Amino acid sequence: MSLPIADKLPGVLAEIAETTGRENALKIAAAVGGTRVYFPIKINGDHWLSKLIGHEAAIALTEKITANGAHIEITLGPHGERARLSSRIF
Repeated sequence: MSLPIADKLPGVLAEIAETTGRENALKIAAAVGGTRVYFPIKINGDHWLSKLIGHEAAIALTEKITANGAHIEITLGPHGERARLSSRIF
C-alpha cells in the first residue's frame, strides 16, 4: 500500500503536492527550497511561480495556501535534505 503524495514530502511541500501534484512541488523545492518566498493574493502569468509550474496550477496553489498574500518558508525537499546529509557524512 503506497502513501498519499503528501506523506512523502516534508513541510509545506506536502500541501503543495496535494494541490498541484508532486512534480510541481519538487520543481518549487528545486527552485526556491530553503528560502522564504512571497505568495501574492492574485498571481499573473508573468510571476515566477506561473512560469515554473503553469498559470492554472499557480492560481490553485495561491488560493489554497494564502487568502491575503503570505511569506512562506519552502522546505528543501527530499533531494535537498538527502544531499545536505550526504555532504556531512562524506
